[in-house]
Amino acid sequence: MRNPENVFHLAIPCKDLDEAKYYYVNSLGCKLARRYNDRITLNFFGDQVVIHHSPEDVDLVPKLYPRHFGITFKIKKDFDAFYDLAKLKKITFFEELKDLLLSGICVLFPAP
Repeated sequence: MRNPENVFHLAIPCKDLDEAKYYYVNSLGCKLARRYNDRITLNFFGDQVVIHHSPEDVDLVPKLYPRHFGITFKIKKDFDAFYDLAKLKKITFFEELKDLLLSGICVLFPAP
């Protein structure tokens, strides 16, 4: 199983770094770790997401499959707090939030 000292790393493209930074930091509450001219690095709920400025690699019409990522909450009150924040900030989700896994609540959202 996963060692809590290890961090998962995910790299994704974006069309606009400022828009991506606003979405992940201001809307989702992620912490900005570093910013370069061509990418930003975020603490995404304890793991690392690096968003690269690569507009030619962004899906013009995002769809849930095959590319998506999200958060699986094991504690319902953590989910409720996030969901309340999401409603307040009008965050767009791929589908209605619901129990998708028996072991937790999974939240899936498209990148900006």
